[in-house]
Amino acid sequence: MKTIDCMRDLVPFGILPLTGEADSLSMRILCDLTTDGRRIVAEAYGLKEDGFADGWNDGVGSCLLPRDGWQIVAVIALVKNYHTVLICENCIVALSDNEEIVHAEWQSEEDGGLVMTEPYKIANSERETVVDCPTWMWGDIKRVVKGCTNTRNTHQMSGRVE
Repeated sequence: MKTIDCMRDLVPFGILPLTGEADSLSMRILCDLTTDGRRIVAEAYGLKEDGFADGWNDGVGSCLLPRDGWQIVAVIALVKNYHTVLICENCIVALSDNEEIVHAEWQSEEDGGLVMTEPYKIANSERETVVDCPTWMWGDIKRVVKGCTNTRNTHQMSGRVE
């Protein structure tokens, strides 16, 4: 299992946060990008890979990534390397092959109390390997993405993919 909950967790994927001082609005972080990082960020935002600024340190490129931009970049990075990606309130979680979690959520009742939903499995295969993990730290699971290697949809009329 791999969890990404901040921009610093993107370093293994070639996205290297440098400083927030490069943005006069204080809304973006300057990041150096390796070849892999440049490909991931370009795919996340629908850009061409040759459109990035030069790298500042050891990167082949750089960009000003929005402070909350790490979330979409994390999904793109993980979906290429793992079969199941959970988009949660507080982080992005990826399950490895043959890995599954048992998850339940708290829901408010009309009288102000809380009740636990029925636990359900999020599985990556038919194998019975259950991961004991602190799902309460992740927050509610908003979306589950499975088996996605191409993030672009094919245009239905022309069949074109760019």
